[in-house]
Amino acid sequence: MLPQPSPQAPKRAVILSASSDIGAALARHWLGQGWTVAGTYRTHSATVDELCAAGAELVLCDLIDRASVDDACRRLCAGSGAWDVLVLCPGALDPVGPFADCDFDAWEDALRVNLAAPLRVVHGLLPARNRGGEPCVLFFAGGGTNNAPTNYSAYTTGKIALVKACELLDAELPDTRFVILGTGWVKTKIHEATLRAGARAGDNYRRTVDKLGSEDCTPMARVLEFCDWALAAPRSAVSGRNFSVPHDPWGRPELNTWLTSDLGAYKLRRAGNDWRPRSDHEPRSNSMARSRILDDLLQTLPGVRDRHAPSSPLYGLLKQVARQEVEGLFRSTEPAARGFGPFGELTFPYFGMGAVDSLSLFDLDELLLFSFYHQNRDRYRRVLDVGANVGLHSVVLDRCGFEVRCFEPDPVHFAQLQRNLDLNGCRSVTPNQAAVSSAAGTLEFVRVLGNTTGSHLAGAKASPYGELERFPVRVEAIGPLLDWADLVKMDVEGHEADILLSTERRHWERTDGVVEIGTPANARAVFEHFRGLGVHLFAQKTGWGLVTDLAAMPTSYRDGSLFMTCRDEMPWEPPVAAGVRKAS
Repeated sequence: MLPQPSPQAPKRAVILSASSDIGAALARHWLGQGWTVAGTYRTHSATVDELCAAGAELVLCDLIDRASVDDACRRLCAGSGAWDVLVLCPGALDPVGPFADCDFDAWEDALRVNLAAPLRVVHGLLPARNRGGEPCVLFFAGGGTNNAPTNYSAYTTGKIALVKACELLDAELPDTRFVILGTGWVKTKIHEATLRAGARAGDNYRRTVDKLGSEDCTPMARVLEFCDWALAAPRSAVSGRNFSVPHDPWGRPELNTWLTSDLGAYKLRRAGNDWRPRSDHEPRSNSMARSRILDDLLQTLPGVRDRHAPSSPLYGLLKQVARQEVEGLFRSTEPAARGFGPFGELTFPYFGMGAVDSLSLFDLDELLLFSFYHQNRDRYRRVLDVGANVGLHSVVLDRCGFEVRCFEPDPVHFAQLQRNLDLNGCRSVTPNQAAVSSAAGTLEFVRVLGNTTGSHLAGAKASPYGELERFPVRVEAIGPLLDWADLVKMDVEGHEADILLSTERRHWERTDGVVEIGTPANARAVFEHFRGLGVHLFAQKTGWGLVTDLAAMPTSYRDGSLFMTCRDEMPWEPPVAAGVRKAS
């Protein structure tokens, strides 16, 4: 159970835009706990009447009008007691469309609603905070922290500035905590602006329609749980930071420990600060950087395989530790050899891929697979790397002594893959600029410019989002490739069901596979297919336990990998001697 605020004394919350969907949900939630709730509304509505009837004290406030904002602050300060929690809910997506085509007066008004007015309210209400407690200010973030969403420049600019303001206020006011949260997709009225904008919203119009029509949105209850957690968590862990409600592991003590130890985590920072041009006369260092912590982690992972499930507390801790060590080694754009555990020297310069970068290729789920490869360096000989991205798995497989065939259809990723193979002297890897599917031929490829790790064959994802490029790519059939290999690693962004359902039992009698499953539909299809073949499945989701029912199947990358084999168990122990291998 998540920690809850102390029930010993009723608290007073002030909610700017209490009549909004999230504001009203918070008001109901805290009124139900016996709190005093005050707040603002812009337009009288049934929700305003409901909240007032439940005991809320609401005042009129037009965020565009400075006099109205100042009057609301005076009335709220004169209300019943000092406040313990101040929530700033306003969010306006309008004007939607390219910056150059916007009415700039409307653009400026949006900046006032999303940034200036909330900060004006904070400034006006700070004197009324409960100095005898630990008052908390909750802001709401938007998209754009790690990328550049098009057609929402006013909203994004205001919300990004609010993220920085949260950190600045935390530094200046140590008696108050300031937290900003991104809710992800919640079914609220804010999306009506996108629906009205239609084509002016670009690809986000279709994405919004699809999201709102699906069950893949953040439940309102989850937002309320986060707010309660933020009020109860240590100030050193939460204040000044930007949290993602759907994606961050909040609520875990390990996260609190890590955040307390890293003052820069979950804050706006510039990447690439360590890059410098190398002088022709600058001597190269003879010492190779390495992380003893990361080295020990890679050696330890096989021994704790029953706790590889993403839900395991140990997993959460190791994920944070690994990320910190990886950033220290591989954040430079300059090629430089780094020590990488049992794999020796690794040269892997930083490479941006939109919202994701090459540091994410070292996430804990990948390190688990690297340790598996190393444990089995005397068991397998020929490996397929399907969906090779920029080649990290292929380089590690080469370091294990395997013969590797890797496949990557994106020409930009493929060029970086070839560079990484060259930098690491990988002579046993054959790169192929191609995709893999059930049959050979040519298919359309969709490049997602905002996150090219999510690029995919057309049809693999129901509603790709953001700016897209489409072009044909060469495709090779999986069947002959499986006949050659004795291990296949597959990360094909939703196309895995098409590939795997074309396979027969004979393909798996002497070949094992490790695959990422992208959707619940793919999980069901793969489960039923392999159950029919009599091929065993083992899921990271359950600590690499045998999958006996659909509930144990991974349904997205967040659940980790799926291993398939005709063996009775997933081989985590090295063989006493190399087993029977395929004939050349």
